[in-house]
Amino acid sequence: MGVRALLGGISKKIKSRFSDEDDLEDELGSDEDLDDDLSEDEEDEEEDLDDLNEKPEPSPTSPPSTKPPVSEIPLTPAPQEQKVSSAPHDSGKISAELATIKTKIDLLESHLQNIESKEALYKSEADRYMQYLTYISDKLDNLAREHAELERLIRQ
Repeated sequence: MGVRALLGGISKKIKSRFSDEDDLEDELGSDEDLDDDLSEDEEDEEEDLDDLNEKPEPSPTSPPSTKPPVSEIPLTPAPQEQKVSSAPHDSGKISAELATIKTKIDLLESHLQNIESKEALYKSEADRYMQYLTYISDKLDNLAREHAELERLIRQ
């Protein structure tokens, strides 16, 4: 199949491109590049998280309290996990994605084979119908000749 060869070449290029750990980190880019690709839902979630980390402001409509605060618990943001880029994890992730892509390619190839077999079936049916129409056309021509012959005989 031409599709399999094409996709096999693409997968080889991907494997060779990400074979070196340094190349992988260069290709992944920084977190700033990822911010551009966020969908609106992800951006909203990120804004909600930012709102949770901010200290609540006192509402201007509430009257000032005459009692001094008993104790205030300082709000400290939870320690954020540092994103450690480990090449084996990333290459494993890429390998998993590559395996997923290969299964999708196999599925597409099976669909393509199904379509090709249907196309061959339709072509054979079309050929059969053309033969049938040719047969009917020949019969109609014969009947037209016989009809003309009968009319000629009746007139005599």
